[in-house]
Amino acid sequence: MKLLLFHYCGNVGIDQYDKTVMLDFRTSTFGMAYDYGSIMHYGLTYFSTNGQNTISLKKSTTARIPNRSGMSDLDVQKRPKQPMNAKMLSQLKLLLHLQNPQLHL
Repeated sequence: MKLLLFHYCGNVGIDQYDKTVMLDFRTSTFGMAYDYGSIMHYGLTYFSTNGQNTISLKKSTTARIPNRSGMSDLDVQKRPKQPMNAKMLSQLKLLLHLQNPQLHL
């Protein structure tokens, strides 16, 4: 994914001090299918100020978005591929517990 940050300034000669920056983000599904049912997936209207969708799906899915009931099968499969330290694991467990106290981790 590429993100273009555009900055406009009306001062003459400002381009010697200012510039547009291109950021290059690397994303990965670790060679697996995209996981609409991931516990990490944002809800379709998250960050919306008017209640409209901020995410549009490229494919239809039966997955519940957002899934807050637990890790999907693909989340579990991807987990060993992502290095996670003790602090990250602790924070994830706390987050999951706060979202669903019935989960046993």
